[in-house]
Amino acid sequence: MPNELEQPNLTIIRRRKKENGDTKDTRLENGQIIKTDLIGGITPEEVNEKEVRTKNEAMERKLKEEITDFLATRK
Repeated sequence: MPNELEQPNLTIIRRRKKENGDTKDTRLENGQIIKTDLIGGITPEEVNEKEVRTKNEAMERKLKEEITDFLATRK
């Protein structure tokens, strides 16, 4: 039986690590969003990818705030 993550009709759209080390997936299966728990945690590469994404989002928010503040002071 193939691993559910390797099936061509599945697309993971969000993956997060839960406190107990398990993985929570939000995935798209044949056009429907399905939430699943995967036992056993996630690989370090996936954790690092999420950390990088989170840091990039935080930097983007900070930059938007700085631009907004700058534009407000110019008026």
